[in-house]
Amino acid sequence: MPRYRTLAAALLLLIAAPAAAELIPVSEAVETQALMVKVRANGGGHVAGRECDDCPLHRFRVSPQTRYIAAGKPVSVVELRARNGQPATIIYNLKSGLATRVLW
Repeated sequence: MPRYRTLAAALLLLIAAPAAAELIPVSEAVETQALMVKVRANGGGHVAGRECDDCPLHRFRVSPQTRYIAAGKPVSVVELRARNGQPATIIYNLKSGLATRVLW
């Protein structure tokens, strides 16, 4: 019987070990008051915005892999340009500084 308890305790520790792992953030978000869009038809360019009137401008490169999403549905570069000046959330990769998604 003590043998099973030891085995059960070891299994519980193995299950709990991943929960104790340190989380390393890979992305962050900026909620902009007015999105500034400079994106070419090929998907390259940048988006930018401020979180408040006195806040610094945050500028992020975009690539063809950057996704633009409004109400859960994909948005084209043409529609992205039409949303210039609207509030939006920019999600970017902390390491590369590349915008991965822009959300409305």
